[in-house]
Amino acid sequence: SMSTHTPGPWHFEWDDSEYYVTPSEDKSVGIATVMPIDRGGDKDYFYGAMTDANARLLATAPELLAVAKHAQEWTDPESVLGIRLAEVIAKATGQPV
Repeated sequence: SMSTHTPGPWHFEWDDSEYYVTPSEDKSVGIATVMPIDRGGDKDYFYGAMTDANARLLATAPELLAVAKHAQEWTDPESVLGIRLAEVIAKATGQPV
């Protein structure tokens, strides 16, 4: 069954060893934890740009979905872009493609 996501915007912040992604309105509610990359396997953690980028991308997901839906309204559904937008929106919302 399809359900809606926690409303955005989302916020992320570092807390000693990992990022926490939370709704901007209520930082006591957790959406996700972004762990540092286990680069070399067996917990060879890498605290760096890739971990930051993953948290940033995840926290931006609600805004990206909203923009994709808006772009879809202005795009020919038969075009390459229209088809790709439909696929990505379906993936994000749990709908069949």
